[in-house]
Amino acid sequence: MAVAAVVAATGAIALSSCGADREGPARDANPAPKTLDERLAGEQVATFLLAMEASDDARACATMTPELRRAITTELRIESEPGTCHTRAADVYSPAKAPGNPEATLKEISVAGNRATAIVTANPNHVLATGPVESVVVLKRLENRWLIANF
Repeated sequence: MAVAAVVAATGAIALSSCGADREGPARDANPAPKTLDERLAGEQVATFLLAMEASDDARACATMTPELRRAITTELRIESEPGTCHTRAADVYSPAKAPGNPEATLKEISVAGNRATAIVTANPNHVLATGPVESVVVLKRLENRWLIANF
C-alpha cells in the first residue's frame, strides 16, 4: 500500500532526525521482560497490535508518536483520501507486515535509552501470502510513555 510505504519512510526519517489472552500483553511470546522499560514498551506494542487487528483507528493512533500520527494524516491528504490518523490508522496495513495481520505476536523487545525495537510476527491473512511475516516496530519514549514511532 502507498500509505504504508510512505508512513514507514516518514517514520524512519523522523527517527533519524532527532498469545493466549487477546486482551493485553499476554500475547507476548517472550519470557518475562528483564526491565520495567521492556515491560512497558512491550505492553504498548501489544495494545497497538490489538488495535490494528481490530481496526480500532483511534486506539491505534493513540499509541503512536505525534510525528507518526502527522505522517499518516499527511499521506492521506497527499493521496486525496478522507480522514486522519484517528479515523484511518488501521488502514496503514500490509499483508507483508505483521501489524494488522490476525494474531500478530511480539517475539522480542530490546530497549536502548529512549528507543526500543520490537520484533513482531504474524501469519498474513492474504491469498498471495507464502508464510509468516516478521516486522520491526520502533518505539520512542516521550514523557515516560512508550509510543510507536515506526512500523
